[in-house]
This record gives sequence, structure tokens and C-alpha cells, in this order.
Amino acid sequence: MSGREQLQTQLTEEVNVKGTENVILACINKSVPRLVYTSTFNVVFGGQSIKKGDESMPYLPHVAAGQAYFVADPAPIDNFQFFRPFIEGLGYKFPSFRVPLFFVYFMSYLTEWLHFLIRPIYNFQPLLTRAEVYKTGVTHYFSIDKAKKELGYEPKPYTMQEVVEWYRTRGYGKKVKKTKGPSVLWNVVAFVVLVVAVLAWVPVVVGLAL
Repeated sequence: MSGREQLQTQLTEEVNVKGTENVILACINKSVPRLVYTSTFNVVFGGQSIKKGDESMPYLPHVAAGQAYFVADPAPIDNFQFFRPFIEGLGYKFPSFRVPLFFVYFMSYLTEWLHFLIRPIYNFQPLLTRAEVYKTGVTHYFSIDKAKKELGYEPKPYTMQEVVEWYRTRGYGKKVKKTKGPSVLWNVVAFVVLVVAVLAWVPVVVGLAL
């Protein structure tokens, strides 16, 4: 979950914990022998820096039975560089202004409190939450050695080009303003004619040298 849904702790608990429990009970009732449960790195990431973490890390939620595998890209990549081809592919300039992490975190903290206070009146969508600031601004990446060794997992290369094309075909992206060549040319011609007319009207002053 993200945004305002992330701030609704009761709903988050019902969807993630109770919802998973319902799936497990359904599997038991139908004698399903195995269940693959897909989650995110947030089960072990709580805002701390993690470099090449593995499946032995302690969980923040409940601990599931069975085997856990981290499945990700072959090498870590900066979040901003990951999205750069997407932003520029849609015709926008990639931001270059940097803001300190602590300042963004503090602003997201104030935004969460503001959301909490006025949510009964207006349930607005926060621009950022503290969890999202951590996920974007704090280094955390994981080893996929276990998945490669035991599952034969091999990530394939990818580009953002297909994603960019998908969005462009649906009307997203910066609109390119078409230059009107003939109109600009006629404006120049009109300006020249006006200058000539003014010069023709102004009386000629002949200077005499003494």
C-alpha cells in the first residue's frame, strides 16, 4: 500500500494479515499442498540501510513458514536513475535540484499529522509518507543468490522503452508545441513593411557641415 491507504493501520492489517490468513485457510480446506506468497522487501526493511541483505534477516511482521526467497534485479540501481529513462522518455526534464533526506522526512511527518487531523473532513492524498521517503532515499538492496541457486532464477535485462511507449499511446507525456513556420514568417514580413513605411513617412533631415 502507498499514500493515504498506508496510513490506515486497521485496513492495512485486515488486507495483509487477515487476507493472507483467508487464503491459507482456503488452501487447507481444498487440500492445496503448496502456496507461493508474494510480498516485498518491506518485510525486513524498516528504514535502515541494507546492503546485499539475505533471507536470514529478521522479519518486522509475522514470520511465515516455509522458504523465503529474494527475487530482484541482478544488480542494485539508484531509484532516481531507474526512473530517469521513463521521465525523459515522456519528454520531461529530469530534476536536478537535491533536497536533504531529513527535510523531506520531516515534511512527510507533518503531512501525515495533517492527514490524521483533517481525515474525518477531507481524506486527501498525501504527497509523501515517511515509509515512502525511506524506500526512496535509504539504500537497501538484497542478494538473489539463494533464488538463483535453488530455483534457477535468472533475471532478464529490460528497458523502460516499452513502458514509455505504453504511456505515450494513451496520451501521457509532455505535449510538444508545434512551431508555426508560415505564421512566424508573415510576422517578420509585416514588421519589415511597417519599418519601411515609418522610415518613408519620417522627413529627411540634411545636416550641414560648417
